[in-house]
Amino acid sequence: MAVVPQNSKSVRKAVGQGMRREDILSKIPGSSCMPQTGVDILRLLHAPGIKMGDARAAVMHVQEAIDEEASSSSATETKAHASLAESHNRGDLRVGMQCMVQMATAWAIAPLAQMAIKSYDMTPKEMIEHALNVRVAVAHLGASLGLDLPEYVFVAALFHDIGKIVLGSFVGVDASRVISLASQADVSLESAERKLLGIDHAEVGAVLLENWRLPKCIVNLVRRHHLPDSAPQDQTAVDVLHAADALCMTAIGEKRNAPRHYHPSLSVTDRLGLSTKSGQKAVLRTLNELEKTASLFDEH
Repeated sequence: MAVVPQNSKSVRKAVGQGMRREDILSKIPGSSCMPQTGVDILRLLHAPGIKMGDARAAVMHVQEAIDEEASSSSATETKAHASLAESHNRGDLRVGMQCMVQMATAWAIAPLAQMAIKSYDMTPKEMIEHALNVRVAVAHLGASLGLDLPEYVFVAALFHDIGKIVLGSFVGVDASRVISLASQADVSLESAERKLLGIDHAEVGAVLLENWRLPKCIVNLVRRHHLPDSAPQDQTAVDVLHAADALCMTAIGEKRNAPRHYHPSLSVTDRLGLSTKSGQKAVLRTLNELEKTASLFDEH
């Protein structure tokens, strides 16, 4: 894993002078922090027309990796492992595949949770919680709206802000300048990024996932989650991810009594019908689920 040294003179000089798009893009390939095996498994599980034999091989690989860390596994992980084996043994491909994808994703990004992440508007703990909250919000908002969302939306939810980690921890961008501009100009965080850096964290994250060779369906959702109106495809999936992120960011802002740097799309509200009576009920159900999730984090 090649990591840009945070104390290097070259990085400090570049940040001080103001990094630009080309500088940032040149550093992304050296920012890999996911085990290659995890990347390979995720790519395999999202391959079109995956065969049962390949799926079985993938799940066995995940099981072996988890077994190697069994001594440090929590009760939740053990339960998930048992659920995976049960669904696999009874041949329930859909349930088994969903479990495999989510377990593989969680296992593959686990190293991020062990790093001292330098992010923008969140602490490392909040960053991990936000990714999980968006995943929860996507599931409940989609279900409440009666939508049958593809599995890769949930994976994209976990990865959607990984570009912030790259910019803050690996590239060494001065986040305070971005936050200051967003507050002073009353613009979104990603708009301030594009103004100062020529690129935003959504695109940085998408480029990293492309370098990991993850499926385009995941990459595209991560790239467009702040620009849903420009999505060339998967419009509903992008809209739900955007709306779920907005709900979670609103909840974080209210909890911290902090200024909001998130400007949700009104077009998304219209397309999903969130301003209707049924849409408002879906939003309230999702917010209630987020409160339950937050209480679980508070307990730990």
